[in-house]
Formats: sequence, C-alpha cells, structure tokens
Amino acid sequence: MLSTEAVCAGYGSKQVLRGISVTVRAQEIVAFIGHNGAGKSTLLKAIFGVVPVSSGAIFFKGQEITNRPAHRNLRNGIAYCLQGGQVFGELTVEDNLKLAAEAMDVATSRQGDDPTRALFPVLQERGRTPANALSGGERQMLALAMTLLSRPQLCLLDEPSAGLAPIIVERIGELVRRINRDLGVTILLVEQNVGLAARLAHRVYVQANGQVVFEGTPAELHGRDAVKMLRGF
Repeated sequence: MLSTEAVCAGYGSKQVLRGISVTVRAQEIVAFIGHNGAGKSTLLKAIFGVVPVSSGAIFFKGQEITNRPAHRNLRNGIAYCLQGGQVFGELTVEDNLKLAAEAMDVATSRQGDDPTRALFPVLQERGRTPANALSGGERQMLALAMTLLSRPQLCLLDEPSAGLAPIIVERIGELVRRINRDLGVTILLVEQNVGLAARLAHRVYVQANGQVVFEGTPAELHGRDAVKMLRGF
C-alpha cells in the first residue's frame, strides 16, 4: 500500500531522514521505533506532505505522492494523528467530532455512518465535556476518533501512548489493534514504547540517526544489537 524509496527530508538546511526505504502492506500494522531525534515523526510528516522531501520518492497504492500537499493526501485516504492528543480544548467532545466531520464533509448524525461510536463509547458519554477537561487517555481517544472520521485507508499514528499511564497505554493499544482489525485500516505507527510496538505490530523498523538499522518481525527484533539500548525490550 505504501512505500518510500531512499527518502531524504528535513527542516531547512538540517537533513533528518537519510535515505529511508520502507514498505507497508495493506491491513498491516508496521511500527517505527527509536530514540528521540531519530527522525521517526519526520518520516510521518514527509509521507503526509508537511515536511518537504529533498530526494527519493513516496508511493501510495502504486501512485507517486512525493511532496503532494497534505490536504490531497487526506482526501485520498491517508490520515495523520499527531502526538499528544491534539484536539480543540475549548470545544466540547461533540463539537470536536462535528468539526472534524465537517472538514471532511462527513455526516455524523446517522449512527451507521460513524465508525467511532462502537470503538469509543466513552466519547459518547462525555459528549458535552470540554476537551480540555478530559484525561490524557480520553484526549488521545478523541484525537483518534477525529482522525478516523476521514475514513482513512492508511493511518499514520505518532506516539499514541506518549505521557499516558501504563493501564491507559494498554487500552490505547487495544484500540489501535481494533482499528486495524475491525475497520481494516492499515497503520504506520511511530512509538518509543518498544514493548507496545512489538505487541501490536506485524513488522518493525528501528530508526537511528535518520536511517533504518533493522527491519523484521517483533520476534526477530528481540535481542538484536541495534535495539539493546531501547528500553522495554
């Protein structure tokens, strides 16, 4: 479904990605792990079209999308859920969802049209609560729900477990698994929580200094020299 070929990208004169080549097959969960500053989030931003690619190429469903604007990628089946549960804090849960739906011209009034209802019952209960009054886990759920309203085929998830208590991390992990299994959404997941990434992913990439240093299954990852420094494995 998605592939990158020797992608180099960065910010101004600072090159962050140094020849990244990855593949993500339809209905897979593929995890990218590595330390802060390894370039994991930059990879998602380059794919989505918010960080310019200086060389290399990105393909989605066989079509080159290198440096295609983010709004076109969103309309064509790619969604990006930013790190930290990015929502509109002053708006209620209902209004956040309505705003996301309106941005995609999606009707949420009919229950059958809304893929978030079965996955996020807590959001229905908290519908009139301002988003800034939610817990960190609830904000992350709201951000995921807003992302899913675009009906993506590929979802780029950036550190969905960041800053959350262990029990909430497990709940978020199960939601990611259900989004993939029940909705058929392919997921490219960036995570520092190596244990969570290994439990969720079909395949794993390890990124260091803007390059891929390992590719394989979670079972193959265990004990490799490239990841001995990573906590949780």
